[in-house]
Amino acid sequence: MKHLVPLILALLILGQGIYAQAAGSPSNPRPNLVVSPYYVKNVFLNRIVSTARGYRIEYFNARMEPKAIHVPIEWFSRQNQYGRLEDGGVKAEILFATDAAYPYVSIFWKDGKFSHLRIHAQESFNHSSWGVLRPQTNIDDRFKPDAELEFEF
Repeated sequence: MKHLVPLILALLILGQGIYAQAAGSPSNPRPNLVVSPYYVKNVFLNRIVSTARGYRIEYFNARMEPKAIHVPIEWFSRQNQYGRLEDGGVKAEILFATDAAYPYVSIFWKDGKFSHLRIHAQESFNHSSWGVLRPQTNIDDRFKPDAELEFEF
């Protein structure tokens, strides 16, 4: 009888652990974990070029081929239909800092479709990551606020 009480207690404790594990569902084994609707990819940047029409973001894909996206200036404002998101956010924002990890861009997809992006740029425009276009270069036609960005990774 002396050994029966500790055995019953041990079985009760073990049973509670098994019950707690069974409480999570197969689709969400950790019920307290909040699952985000966003998928985020960070891409390190080679250069950021600021123009009157927006930002040209230059990066390298996985094969080290140079690629670029053109982010229209309208995406940085909630004041127009191009930049405003359903949740009240903006389609693009730029953050400045002196962190050694900068520059990079965080690209957000929601339900498999491009949602918005966040450019992380060096604070000093004298930093080598900031570029300048030659005066004769005209890329204004590449900044289309109503077009989707095409990323090549």
